[in-house]
Amino acid sequence: MDRQMSGLLEEWRSQGCHLVFFDHMPLSFKRKYGVETLIRAREWRMAPECLYLRSFNSSCEVFEADGISGKYLSKQIVRKLSGHRTCLISSDDLTEHKSAAQYSLFAANNDKGEAIGYMKCFMADQKLHIKEWAAISPKAKPALWNKIRTLPANELILTLQESDSFPYQLKNPFLSSRQLPVFIGKIINLPDFMAVFPFNNAESPLYLQVTDSSLPANSGIYCIEDGKGRAVQSAGCRSVVSVESSILAALLFKSLNPGMLYEAGYIKGSPHDVRLLEKALPGEKPYCFL
Repeated sequence: MDRQMSGLLEEWRSQGCHLVFFDHMPLSFKRKYGVETLIRAREWRMAPECLYLRSFNSSCEVFEADGISGKYLSKQIVRKLSGHRTCLISSDDLTEHKSAAQYSLFAANNDKGEAIGYMKCFMADQKLHIKEWAAISPKAKPALWNKIRTLPANELILTLQESDSFPYQLKNPFLSSRQLPVFIGKIINLPDFMAVFPFNNAESPLYLQVTDSSLPANSGIYCIEDGKGRAVQSAGCRSVVSVESSILAALLFKSLNPGMLYEAGYIKGSPHDVRLLEKALPGEKPYCFL
């Protein structure tokens, strides 16, 4: 199995792939090949009495859109959201396939009549599932929420990015939730991936010593300088941060935090260099996930 997996990784790399995502085979099995959770979500389950917001002040117009206009409006918003990200990942890729007729799409307009948010949901067994929720204005999400919370459901199931702060806008803080590994994957061409990744400018060059036992071509020294990453022959006399390729991938996708991993011993180096790494990573996630 080890030889087969290594052969697959090499084959995908030779075909020009930089990154591969895997299905939901046990992550504990895949981790031995440098596969890690890259994108996490959190599923919240709420009873109707838990759906009230702490405060609400929005003049958005919210309406249910039909199939054609809903598709057009959602595409408009997605284009605006994804314009400055490296890539777009939609929840349509994550959940069971449903026809357009099974979904309801609610849209929010500002006072100029411009679409600023939408929510895609479906009802099953008296449970309302919200799987896609996007907004380009902070006013849109509360307005959409106030609309759908009146729908006749015994329970609302909301799936959001792990870092989304919306549940903390609710009056009731006692909500049950669970973390979901949405995408697990592996960077299979790290030199090329580092060269195109949107790093921040740090005050000084940072050198990483990366190890990848399942794909040795990824192993080596990498320099992050002036917002760009590149493979180098040596760090010279400079200090390095040592990290496995799977941990680095999780950091680049902002699934994990450098400081937390440093304290846990998964990143080795000086505290100063770890802070440099933290500064070099984008403030926003480098992808748009709905």
